[in-house]
Amino acid sequence: MYKLLCVVSFPDLKVTPYLFAKINYGSVIDWYWKADIARTNPNFHHRPRYDFALLQIDANQCVFIQLLFLFSTEYNRIKYQLALVLPLDVPPLERNAQRDRDLRLCRVRPRHRQASIVVNMERVVRGALLTEDLSSEGGEQMVVEFIDEDFWLRFKSVDLVTRVNMH
Repeated sequence: MYKLLCVVSFPDLKVTPYLFAKINYGSVIDWYWKADIARTNPNFHHRPRYDFALLQIDANQCVFIQLLFLFSTEYNRIKYQLALVLPLDVPPLERNAQRDRDLRLCRVRPRHRQASIVVNMERVVRGALLTEDLSSEGGEQMVVEFIDEDFWLRFKSVDLVTRVNMH
């Protein structure tokens, strides 16, 4: 992760915010190490940019998240890479369900912003490309699963979780 502006320090606790993180992952296609750059920048080329990623919950269960704030904290000389995220684990609206099944589309919907959580960045599998469904009133996002072979295979091999309870 790369530094943003300032470091906030408390006794025995240091918090450093970041604008983006490099997500390293092993490709399921050729087993080489690859990287995605995930950004959380309120002014990226004069526009806000808060990227999406795939977060591993269990061995074969994942959930899409939107990265809201990246930071690291150091406590008792141990550094933790953390992120404030908005899980997209609310079931999508039913009115588009049949069309989505017919066209084999994946639609996800975010929780309310107040339900954002902090996660360890080690659980982030890789970056993801989602696009807003402008016809939806629930803030739904469409998963662009064909960005590369690795994402397509990885996406097809995991179970997406809805209403996950992450502690």
